[in-house]
Amino acid sequence: MADLIQDTISQILASLTTAVSSMIMGLPNLILGLIVAIIFIIIGALLGDAIKKLVAKVLNTAKLDEWAKEHKLKESVGGVPLSELAGTFIKWYIILIFLTQAAEFVALGSLRTFMLALVYYIPIVLAALIIVVLGLLLAKFLRNKIEATNHKYKRTIAVAVEILVIYLAAIIGLRRVGIDVSVLEQAFLIAFTAFVLVVALILGISFGLAFKNDVKALVQNLKREVS
Repeated sequence: MADLIQDTISQILASLTTAVSSMIMGLPNLILGLIVAIIFIIIGALLGDAIKKLVAKVLNTAKLDEWAKEHKLKESVGGVPLSELAGTFIKWYIILIFLTQAAEFVALGSLRTFMLALVYYIPIVLAALIIVVLGLLLAKFLRNKIEATNHKYKRTIAVAVEILVIYLAAIIGLRRVGIDVSVLEQAFLIAFTAFVLVVALILGISFGLAFKNDVKALVQNLKREVS
């Protein structure tokens, strides 16, 4: 019995010794991998920030922000200059590239899994954000164009178009990140159908009022000819 206990303790100690030895031997590689990964991430952040400033400067020189201000698009993205916004997206794309390379040097399983998850999800989220931002800009642009017309119900139609475009962009963005939007899609179809009917009704009433006198004169002429 004593021999059995002694053998068991010896096996446990041997296993612990082997595990600790392996950990100690692998520690330099682990630390080196983490250092290299951190260096890659820092380089990516610095390079991304530099390219962001360059892109923002080029777009600003191309008068993108002035064009956005002229068309009243800046407020649709929270007042952020479009050149700054475009530069930010490019900055994070560059950081993502370096993060992908950094993950290859990480020997710690859980940390590497987390970094690879970031590498997978960041481009999806960026794509969704780009879709939403483009939707906001398009919605504001269409609203401004409609409000610039002389139609009697221009403001109502402009607001409805803006809401529908933003809603559609949000649906596409949510689907891009893997969220089920079937209910939202059905709601969009219902809202769009209702919008089309309302617009058709408004146009019908407008044309009816516009040609009211002509139709009245035509009916009177027909009555005189018949009589």
